[in-house]
Amino acid sequence: MASIRKDEVQEIIADIRDMLELRGDPAASELKRLAQRYTTTIQQVNGLLRTCLELVERGLKSEAIMRADEAGLLETVSILDFPEQPVWVDYLTQFGFPTPPAIDQYATRQLNSCYAPARRLEPLYRLNRRHALANSPLRVRLGVMRRIHKMEEANAKEASAKQVELFELERVKGIRKELAEATETRDLRRLTLLHSELNSKDWFRAPETALLRNASRVLKQEEARLAQLRMQSLAAELQNVWSAQDVAAGRRIREQWDACQTKALLTEQDPLMIDTRAAFDWMLVIDKEEQAQAHYEQQIASLREALDQRQPREALELLEHSIEMYGDGVPEPLLNRLRTRYDELDTEAHRRNSRRLVMTVVSVISVAALAFFVMQHRSFNSRVSEHVAAITSLLEQGDVESAESYVESLQTA
Repeated sequence: MASIRKDEVQEIIADIRDMLELRGDPAASELKRLAQRYTTTIQQVNGLLRTCLELVERGLKSEAIMRADEAGLLETVSILDFPEQPVWVDYLTQFGFPTPPAIDQYATRQLNSCYAPARRLEPLYRLNRRHALANSPLRVRLGVMRRIHKMEEANAKEASAKQVELFELERVKGIRKELAEATETRDLRRLTLLHSELNSKDWFRAPETALLRNASRVLKQEEARLAQLRMQSLAAELQNVWSAQDVAAGRRIREQWDACQTKALLTEQDPLMIDTRAAFDWMLVIDKEEQAQAHYEQQIASLREALDQRQPREALELLEHSIEMYGDGVPEPLLNRLRTRYDELDTEAHRRNSRRLVMTVVSVISVAALAFFVMQHRSFNSRVSEHVAAITSLLEQGDVESAESYVESLQTA
């Protein structure tokens, strides 16, 4: 199995740390080169881990350990598991690079389980000694020591925990100093890293609340300052876009403006907000006009579909009324179709009324015959005459529905 050179891996991690601590944006070519080296290294390590995992799953644990030791695999994994790794991934994402692969933790755990406790921790012990000799930053050494504590056997955990707590106390002192320096130099990247470190869940004893609040405060202040500077630049661009009536460009500026305003938190009375209000109002008017036009076109499509489906008058009139609220109204071709449909509905209604009239007349005749029979046999001629007169009057007035109801009431009486 080919060995991965640990010095090259350490060099990559060192370059990553240096880049994260840069005050200005890195060169695109340099960032791309470093991202590719880091991704390639992770892929190589995962390939070796998978090879060892296959041996473990076949029961060849001794051979898996031998292969891992030949490649210096676990020590390389330890080096790649550096504290700033999450910040590095976010950093790549910020500049548009794909998320790099992660170390195969499952394969790493399975391989670790093959080692005796002392042998399993030996790579971390060596790494810890190397950082101590190199006088590495405390945040780096703390990362290694915390990992050692997690992997220690129960009888050694207490001692390692005390050591970690001592180093954490010293690290907090260093953070205070670095925070003050980053605040003075307005180093946003450094402030972000310190804020992330302070809010990490890896602390045995969380830093005091005052320090956490101070880190959050100065970070937000610097973010607000930079956001306001960016908004000043956007305001100048917005005036040019407004003059050119370039709506698309204006919307892009508005999107960036809103993102900056989230951090800048300017009040509506701020001069910058006042100076840009008219331009943004212009865009708001256009937004409303486009929304209204889109709704109008949607209603037109709904009316066309309703006509295709031959829906009843109530549905058509509702859509027509909604469209008439706009200045353009119903387009002429569609209006002609609508009128034709109304005529069809009127014709159908007239035919239904005619049929109902015939049925009602038949019912009246039946009632009249019954009335005659009753008059002949029961002397109810007075009341029957009133019923007949009432029904006849309703029919003469064209009130078919009322006549039907009257007849039904007599039939059920």
